[in-house]
This record gives sequence, structure tokens and C-alpha cells, in this order.
Amino acid sequence: MRGLLSLGVSTVALTLFAASAVAAELPLRKAGLWEMKVVKTGSKLPDMTMQHCTDPTTDKEMSNSVSPLAKQICSKQDVVKTATGYVSDSVCTVSGVSMTTHAEIVGDFNAGYTVTSKSHSDKGPTGAPLDTSTTIEAKWMGACKPDPRMYLTACRRLDVDPQRCLYIGDGGSRELSGARTVGMTAVQLTAPDLAGHLRFNGERGWTGRTARSLTEAVGYLDELTPDRHPALAPAGR
Repeated sequence: MRGLLSLGVSTVALTLFAASAVAAELPLRKAGLWEMKVVKTGSKLPDMTMQHCTDPTTDKEMSNSVSPLAKQICSKQDVVKTATGYVSDSVCTVSGVSMTTHAEIVGDFNAGYTVTSKSHSDKGPTGAPLDTSTTIEAKWMGACKPDPRMYLTACRRLDVDPQRCLYIGDGGSRELSGARTVGMTAVQLTAPDLAGHLRFNGERGWTGRTARSLTEAVGYLDELTPDRHPALAPAGR
């Protein structure tokens, strides 16, 4: 059972590394929130839909964090621009499993694009060769941190002024600066278990409020009361 699990994990890892090898050669995506729908055939892995925020700096950091290892395990990483998009071919090996992948990327990196790939592994979860195909449909959804529009949209939907909001985060994507720009009280969570947390485009030199736990962070709510925050007091008080 452990061997089957290991092979399954290896297959997933190879897929991710092959994707990173391709991403390093593609144009940067438009900053904002992207939704990714992943559909696989020939594999027991479930279909997935995920959303994540990105910007040029984050895209570069994500690529740079994986590219060195991808170069070590991939003997081939070719990306060619075509009339309709891009075509990539890669050969990667990890944990004794070799995967050959051919992918075609078409679309617009400002609005939406599709990645269609076919892969052959010399050893699948059962030990026999495995052929799979994957389709990734990516669509730009809208503004994302630290864009002020994201925070203001949240406030509008909650029917609350930004000055009455406490924003807590680890600082990824410069989210704290964005929150503070629109008038929110921003708190950086510095819990010990976040020390090794993967974070892209983080705050640099944050000098604002910090907290080592959520319990400590909510203590800043006192600052949002009219008595302690004159700007929140009713007019004429």
C-alpha cells in the first residue's frame, strides 16, 4: 500500500514540476484573482477547482521557487511559441518514475487560457505504465489583494466602513499594506507555526501591528470602538 501511495505522489509531483517548467517560459498573467479548473482522465485523482491571487512578482517568485529543482529532475524542458499559443515538451523523473509530457497552451493571459496536456509515465500506481490527459481552464475573476478594490468590495457587501474592519493575515501578497491603504486596522499574524509557511510577495519591513495568535490579534478590536477611534464617533459627538 505504501508503494502505491508513493507512486501516486510521485506522479502528482511530476505533473507539478512539468507545469512549473512550462510556466517559467510563459508570459506573466494579469494581476488579480484566477480560477483554475483541473480535469484529469486516466487517473484516480479527482477533478479540482481552485482560486489564487497573483501578480507579476508572485508569479516570478512561484516559478523561481520550483525551477531549480525542476531543472534537476527534468532532462527536457522545451517551450515553443506558436501562432495560437505555446507548445511544451518535458521529460522528468522523480522517485524512479519517469514522465513524458506534451502540452498545448492557448488563450489570453489577461483574461483566460487553457492548457491541454498528455502524459506517459513508465510506472503508474499499479506498477504498470500509465497514460493520462489533463485539461486546465484558467479564468481571471477580478481584483485581488493588495488592490484596494478587493477590500472596498468586501466592505460594501458587509455594509461596514473600512475604519471598522480588522484585517489579519500573514502578509502574503502585501495584503496588510493594501488593507491599511483603505483605512482598515491591519495586523500581521506571526504565530510560531507560520515560520516555515510558504509565502509569496510578502510584506517587506512591516512596522505595523503584529500578533502571535488570533486571540492576541482580536484584542485590537478595542481600537475600533468610537471611544478609542475618534474617526468612528457619530457626527457632532
